[in-house]
Amino acid sequence: MFSDAVDVPDDVPWSVVEEITRRTPGFAGWQQEAWLYHCGDGAAFLGPAGYSELEAHPEALGSRPREWCIDGHSVISF
Repeated sequence: MFSDAVDVPDDVPWSVVEEITRRTPGFAGWQQEAWLYHCGDGAAFLGPAGYSELEAHPEALGSRPREWCIDGHSVISF
């Protein structure tokens, strides 16, 4: 299992792409797996982030429904 260098933003240095594609264990998911990037760096998986984990971060919880274009009740009930 490995990660491809697909859809890598232009601001991510090659050293980061190389670390992710050659030295980081890949993963299998039920959706197409893709490594995420932000602010010119590779993202790190810190664990699951469901509703109960996000309750301590209301600013993050409040932004999700707007980004997903759905109402808050649907997110909470999900």
